[in-house]
Amino acid sequence: MSLVLIMAKLTPQAMQAWHEQGVTKRAADVSAMMESIGGSVVSYYAADGGEWDNVGVFQFPDDWSHAAMIRFLAQGLQRWRSREAATDLLGDTRGGRRH
Repeated sequence: MSLVLIMAKLTPQAMQAWHEQGVTKRAADVSAMMESIGGSVVSYYAADGGEWDNVGVFQFPDDWSHAAMIRFLAQGLQRWRSREAATDLLGDTRGGRRH
């Protein structure tokens, strides 16, 4: 499994729907999508009004599921960025300390 950071900027239409439906509905939709492809939501944040409207860390079982999630999210996005997240977020020292 891999951790992936995804940042997304919504289209104006998607932003309007997001406000009408609420953050809870969007988060539930994203969580359901992740579960359907065998992944999980590690964290998900709404960042309305900044460079990115949604930021999340997701755990994917494989590259196919990562592509499926991007396709799901892309329906209402102006732009997005996806990066593999560090898997050693807490500074595991088994292989030496990382900075």
